[in-house]
Amino acid sequence: MESDEINAQTQKKTSRGQKSNSSDDGRGVENFGESGTVLGIRQPNRFTARNRSRTNSSRSSRPYQGKIYLGKILKRVEFLEQQFLEYAHSHQARLETRLGESKQKEKAFLEVAQELKEELLTALAQEENEQSEEQLTEES
Repeated sequence: MESDEINAQTQKKTSRGQKSNSSDDGRGVENFGESGTVLGIRQPNRFTARNRSRTNSSRSSRPYQGKIYLGKILKRVEFLEQQFLEYAHSHQARLETRLGESKQKEKAFLEVAQELKEELLTALAQEENEQSEEQLTEES
């Protein structure tokens, strides 16, 4: 068998130490540059982007125009405030409804529990009366 084989994609595969016949098409996203910077500090052998025109430099390259940006920011803050307040108020309304339901159930529970206590106390009092009457009849 030769040192060159055919791989699953029917392309020649070279053995270690042999030069490949394929050419570099240069379509990679990044290339290895001489140097780059990180936080303003020059760093040797950093990856640098090949195509800088893809980045959105329209905002960073034009001068700051205060009224345009501030107006847009103000509208976004007002919209955000409106959305939050709508959510908060609807949530508060749901909580208040649930609180009202909870208080009604608590009241109903306490009423039933009180009735049961009274029934138990009445039954205990009757039992004690019956026992004391039995003791009196036995003693006499």
